[in-house]
Amino acid sequence: MIAILQGCKQPDEQRYIIEADLGKTYPFLEGQTVYLENLVSRVTEDSAQVRDGKFRIVVPADRFNQPTNVTLNYKSDVPGDDNLRLMGYASPYLTHISYSNFYLERGLTRLEADITVTTKKRNAELARMGKRMVSLQFTTVRPQIEPELRDMRFRRNLSQAPAVRAFNASVVKRYPHSLYLVDQLNYSRESITEAEISYLLTLFDASVKATDTYKKALAYTQFKRDRDDFLTTVSMKTPEGSARSIGLTPGKYNLVVFWASWCGPCRAEIPQLKALHSAQRQNVAITSVSIDTRNDRWKQAMHEEQMPWTQLLAVHDTSFAQLDKAYGLRSIPVLLLFDPNRKLIERQVGGGTGDSSIDRHIARLLAKK
Repeated sequence: MIAILQGCKQPDEQRYIIEADLGKTYPFLEGQTVYLENLVSRVTEDSAQVRDGKFRIVVPADRFNQPTNVTLNYKSDVPGDDNLRLMGYASPYLTHISYSNFYLERGLTRLEADITVTTKKRNAELARMGKRMVSLQFTTVRPQIEPELRDMRFRRNLSQAPAVRAFNASVVKRYPHSLYLVDQLNYSRESITEAEISYLLTLFDASVKATDTYKKALAYTQFKRDRDDFLTTVSMKTPEGSARSIGLTPGKYNLVVFWASWCGPCRAEIPQLKALHSAQRQNVAITSVSIDTRNDRWKQAMHEEQMPWTQLLAVHDTSFAQLDKAYGLRSIPVLLLFDPNRKLIERQVGGGTGDSSIDRHIARLLAKK
């Protein structure tokens, strides 16, 4: 039995491991809990307690299917302040820049306290103001982390200047394994043409092309909206796991709400949607589309909120990219209102309160019809 248990243990190179040695630099962290947050799913994946200035976090190999953008957070020790504080990461290449996130990859990532002169001066200044900042540095810069720590970025090139195009290509060719650069392309949609983004995507390694992050970026560039009611053709998932599209109810106004379980403003807006559903169900059909990346979190939120209207989940490497390209889903909640003829008549980002709440706003709109 002992031999079998040892044989089933996952090797360290397959798991996602963070080891940190803070020394005596941040004594206020002793006994505190450090949390590993997944910035893609917005889920706290694991945690560890700081003991003797050290902590170790181990994430199973099957938790992530690719290197993942993460942060390390800790709870403030100020009485009455329960907010999480971000840890920072110094760049060994650029002394004036620090980061609050990094790409965690399989194997061991080691961190230690940043005790450079620049950080010591900054911490002393913060201490005089009664503030604190935890700054760490990587003992070894791993492949996924390096391009971010070098602050590699793509240059603006809407004019498609050959020299700029060549520079942008050289960045990918230098780091063809980098998911950070794929994310940078997603953020560069308004400064680089879609044709150039499509070309740059071809330069990445096969390992990158197999990731959800890459597939989402590729789907965004490949999608061509050729009809006004394309929303009704986009395939999404039901809570039962089957595929279906949004069915805009004929003869009614249709409100489509893009949200996520981790989005505070989205959850705060749900009582308004319930009020709208109760008062206007004969005139308005509501469909909520989650952009969660984890089904379990989506289902848990649905169970907690008990929303009595259609619930769907956007698939991130296909339907999400199409919807994002058509309606802009970088910030949520996003609400789309269609008239009884399936024509989009209003797009709203974020919700309001009082007279600006979505239920009152739509009630006023319908009263004018």
